[in-house]
Amino acid sequence: ADEVAHGLTGLREQLVPTAQAYSAKFVATSYEMTFASTKEFFGGLEALIGSPLMLNGSVLSSMDHEHLHSADSHSEFTSSNNITTTSAVEWEFVVTPESNKSYPQCG
Repeated sequence: ADEVAHGLTGLREQLVPTAQAYSAKFVATSYEMTFASTKEFFGGLEALIGSPLMLNGSVLSSMDHEHLHSADSHSEFTSSNNITTTSAVEWEFVVTPESNKSYPQCG
């Protein structure tokens, strides 16, 4: 009980005077990453990479085609968490998973 009371006293006295003072130690070591100008940022993603392909008027159809029928759909790649897979396998796992099938992301 004494430890709790002591802790509460410390909180009441605000061992760290303000939220700004508390976060200042993190700000001192932070940095700002940049990619392009503010104009390009506010221009949006579409201005950088173009409009999405609308296969049969559907983004879902386009994504299906991209993951299952592109030249590299069955080419293996290793993800950042060290899983070797393909776009086709990833698409199946998310959109039409088979309960009796073993997927790379499931160990």
